[in-house]
Amino acid sequence: MDINFGEDTNVYDNERNSFEFPSNIRQIGCIDEKTKIYVEDYVYTYLYQYAKASQASEKIAVLVGRHFTYDECEVVIISGAIQGKYTANQNGGEVFTDETWSYVNEQMKIYFRECEIVGWVHTMSGYGGLLMAKDEEMHKMYFSKSYHQLFIIDAEDKMDKVFALNQNGNGMREIRGYFIYYDKNRNMQEYMLENSLVKSKDNFMQTDENKDNLDSSKQDYTARIDAAKKIRSVLKEREEKVAAKTRAKYRALTGICGMLCFFCFIMALGIINSSKRINQLETEVVSVKTQYIDISEQIQNNAVASVFAAQKEETVSEKENVVEEVVDNNEEKEEEAVPASYVVKDGDTLSYISTKFYGDTKMVDKIMEVNGINDPNKIIVGNEIILP
Repeated sequence: MDINFGEDTNVYDNERNSFEFPSNIRQIGCIDEKTKIYVEDYVYTYLYQYAKASQASEKIAVLVGRHFTYDECEVVIISGAIQGKYTANQNGGEVFTDETWSYVNEQMKIYFRECEIVGWVHTMSGYGGLLMAKDEEMHKMYFSKSYHQLFIIDAEDKMDKVFALNQNGNGMREIRGYFIYYDKNRNMQEYMLENSLVKSKDNFMQTDENKDNLDSSKQDYTARIDAAKKIRSVLKEREEKVAAKTRAKYRALTGICGMLCFFCFIMALGIINSSKRINQLETEVVSVKTQYIDISEQIQNNAVASVFAAQKEETVSEKENVVEEVVDNNEEKEEEAVPASYVVKDGDTLSYISTKFYGDTKMVDKIMEVNGINDPNKIIVGNEIILP
C-alpha cells in the first residue's frame, strides 16, 4: 500500500515565524486551546456537497494542506479535499484500499503538489456527527499523527464534528471548533471542476433524464461557487471599509503628532535661545565683576603707592632738614664732644649718624669697623652702636 504523506510533513515548521494567519475568517464553535484548524471556504462547501450527494450511503475523503506548531499550539491549514474513490465496504462501513491511496497520490501530484495529508472525512446521515469505534480504529491505522484531523459530517442534520488523537495517542478527543477562511484557492477550484459530484457516465446511459440531472447538479454547483464568491466580495468590501477607516485614523493621528512635534520644535528653539541669552548674561556679569575687581585692586595699589611715596618724601624732607641743621651748626658740633655710643632710631643710616656727630660721612667705615658691621645698610633700630 502506497500512502503519500508528503516529502516534508512539517514544511511550515521552518517558516512559522513568517507565516501570516488568514484575515477573512469565520469561527465555527469554540476556540480549542491545543489545536487551531483553518478550513478554506471552497473545501468546506465541497465537503457538504460531497456529503449531500451521498446521503443514502456513507463516504470517505482525504484532507490535504499544511501544519505547524505556533506558541505550543498545533495549527492545521486545510486547503484541499480529495474524494475517497475505489473504497471497499467492510463490516458495514467504507474503508481505504490500495486503489484509494493510489488515486489520492495521483490527485495530490496534479492539484496539491505542495500539500500534505492532514486528515480525512467520514460522511454519514442521521447520526449527528457520532464518532464510531470503526472511525477511531481506521484513524489510528492511517492517521496516527497529532495533527491529523477527522471530520464527521451529517448532511441531513447539517452538522459536523472534528476529532483528533488525544495526547497519549490511545484515544480520540473532540476539537471544540475551527475557522473557515476565504482565499482564491485555484487548486481546489480546478479539482472541483474536474471532479463533479454527479454520477459517472460509465454507471448509467445518457438519457434525457440523466442529462437533466447532470445539468441540475452543475447549476447547483455553479450557484454554490457564485454564493461563495459573493461572500468573499462582501467580506472584501467590509475589509476595505475598515482599512479606509483605519487609514483615516492613522492620517489624523499623524497630523496631530506632526503638530505636536512642530510645537515641541518651536519650544526647543525658544529654550535654546533663552539658554544662549542666559549664558551671554552670565558672561557679561562675570566680565563686569572681573573688571570691578581689577579696578578695586588698581585703586588699592595706587593708594598704597601714594602712602609709600608720601612717607618717602617726608623722610627725605626730614633728612634734608637734618643735614641743613647739621651744616648750619657744624661749628657748634665740632666744638661739642662726640658721645661714646648712640641708639639707632627709625630712619637712621650710618651716613646720617656719621654726618650728625662728625660733620660728614668719612667716619662710616670707622664706625663699621668698631661695631663689626659688614653692610652699611643693615643697622637695627634700638641697637646701641659705639662711636669712635
